[in-house]
Amino acid sequence: MRSRKDDCCPECSVSTQAKLVFPSHLSQVARKGIHGMQVLYPRCCGLDIHKKTVVACVLLTDLDGAIRRFVRTFGTMTADLLSLGDWLRLHEVTHVAM
Repeated sequence: MRSRKDDCCPECSVSTQAKLVFPSHLSQVARKGIHGMQVLYPRCCGLDIHKKTVVACVLLTDLDGAIRRFVRTFGTMTADLLSLGDWLRLHEVTHVAM
């Protein structure tokens, strides 16, 4: 029986998340001849919305390509959502995706 890893192509061994979030993996990607994803939005946030919480992950890409990642959980009441908006403004986020 073949393992799941055998089904993957060798050039796909670094995950998409690793390419985006963990800069230390970028050198491995370059050695394999794979091009990383182009940064379209250098100051973006992804939101994971639940019934009682909203988890926000901000990715900030510096001019030298360094990536900074900030994750914070907020409540879903009005005051909490206003705090989320303040936090996003603090980081100068320009684009948000849910």
